[in-house]
Amino acid sequence: MASPNRRPKARPLPPATPRPTNRRLLLIVRILLSVATALSGYLLSLSRGGNSYLGCGSANCHDVLQSRWGYWLGIPVSLPALLLYLALLVVTFYLNEPTRLSWRKTAWTFANVGALTVVGAVLWFAFLQIAVLRKVCPVCMGTHLAGLVAACGILSVSPLRQPKKAGKESLSFPNPGAKTLLSALVGLTVLVVGQIAYQTTGSIVKVKSPGTSVDPANTKGRSVSLLNGQFRLSLQDEPLVGDPNAPHVLVNLFDYTCYACRVLHEQLAEAQKALSNQFVVVSLPAPLNRAFNPAVTEAYPGHEEGCQYARVGLGVWRAKPSAFGPFTDWVFASEYPPPVAQAQLRAEELVGKQALASALQDSRIEEEIRRNVAIYATNYLAIGQHSLPQLFVGTNLTVGAFRKKEGLLKLLQDELHLKVD
Repeated sequence: MASPNRRPKARPLPPATPRPTNRRLLLIVRILLSVATALSGYLLSLSRGGNSYLGCGSANCHDVLQSRWGYWLGIPVSLPALLLYLALLVVTFYLNEPTRLSWRKTAWTFANVGALTVVGAVLWFAFLQIAVLRKVCPVCMGTHLAGLVAACGILSVSPLRQPKKAGKESLSFPNPGAKTLLSALVGLTVLVVGQIAYQTTGSIVKVKSPGTSVDPANTKGRSVSLLNGQFRLSLQDEPLVGDPNAPHVLVNLFDYTCYACRVLHEQLAEAQKALSNQFVVVSLPAPLNRAFNPAVTEAYPGHEEGCQYARVGLGVWRAKPSAFGPFTDWVFASEYPPPVAQAQLRAEELVGKQALASALQDSRIEEEIRRNVAIYATNYLAIGQHSLPQLFVGTNLTVGAFRKKEGLLKLLQDELHLKVD
């Protein structure tokens, strides 16, 4: 019989396990990551020419996504964002794994690195939109906000940040500290360097335009044939920017409410100066207003008044052809188009109130707009992308503005063999 004074032998304590994560907070994190994943997928569809159902304006989502900062090594940034948010969402289901501690440790390590990467990426893209592009994409910001809150939620309950209690066996994983931060920093560096080093030409898409030709210069009735003769433009009847007798002719489809069109307009003006007016530009307003342009399936609020601007611009051309260039320069001088009423007042100053009113009654204006829209629709069937401006250069069609004017100059030199003076 055991002695009554002998102490019972102490039993070993079971191995400590990490405390379970706050389940309610984890549920909120999963919801936010699901939202960020879905929005990233939507943005990816827009980047690849998909339809817009959320009403992103041309000065917002479209311009941000189609800028050079909307891509990483030529890939839309929404793709790696989608993959990261999806991976984090999957990992959250292993953060409270009760049986396999090694899985839980790995999940928390990835979750911390991924969350820190998300925080850094959100700050980077917010900086780009606010300070560099000076355009804010509401859907992009919504994605960033959901991802940022989810990342902060993960970091706030992470056992990797809990210190070991003195005198007690640790109830948390050892804090990797610098390794986690370093891993996240490497990911951010790859993102930033990939965007800076890989200098794309913005939204430029270059394709062959079959059957495009220009009649010889200095001949009566000079014209341009587009798309296998489907459209023939007589230069004496079209709005021109530059010397009508220039040896080369470019055709530019644009919308006065299009930001990228504003950029290309400036680039074309600089190119004409650099090339001593060796080319003239046929300027064709093609409104992106879905109510007028049936080929447009995206509802862009910024383009709602594109038809009115087009009518005023063509009215200026009909009333006084030499005033068309100055009018277009004036509309494109600011970052956003002035109100239509103000644009009409400016047109009246250039050509006269009665002359403009008479020109706007010309039925050819509506016919020209519909023809321009038909050219746009034909190009859409060929390239599957809703974007302006569209520039015909020889037998090539480019879509979008160039990141730098040197890109346009190189294209003109390569395709038309023009030389910079």
